[in-house]
Amino acid sequence: MTTLVSPVIEGDGVRLRPAAPADVDVLVALFAEPVVLTWWFAHDRAKVAKLIAQDDQFGWVIEVEGDVLGWIQAGEDDDDEYRSAWIDIAVTSAAHGTGVALDALRTVMAFLTEERGHHRITIDPDPDNTRAVRAYEKVGFRRVGVMRHYCCRPDGTYADGLLMEHVVGIDR
Repeated sequence: MTTLVSPVIEGDGVRLRPAAPADVDVLVALFAEPVVLTWWFAHDRAKVAKLIAQDDQFGWVIEVEGDVLGWIQAGEDDDDEYRSAWIDIAVTSAAHGTGVALDALRTVMAFLTEERGHHRITIDPDPDNTRAVRAYEKVGFRRVGVMRHYCCRPDGTYADGLLMEHVVGIDR
């Protein structure tokens, strides 16, 4: 397995940098926000520490003017026949509607396509997360289909996943 190192990358207004141990508390607070908890499991200090220590995927805190406003991660399927990448993102409710998520997504998409050589990127929101789906469409993802009972929600019920993709040369 390849060890992945998350570089610092700059967007138009965001700075994406690898999370550090000093970021644990702010990320715990992010994942505890009610709007984030609707779509993500709660992350205590141990879970966040494990998340930021992973070396089999990329992970960044999303900063604007030194303030951490979110988390974005990406992974790769590096099989020669099925090479592709995926993205996941969570931003604080204070950043909703500000363009921070769009900037972070575009920045990671450019990194994955231009620096890592991927031609296809996927993302898989809950279809009921209409704010996220609209944001992903704004940056060029398109709907592929619904994956039924794709994941288990924090309350123990199963949720569908909306498979979305961005393919270089096909999607804008």
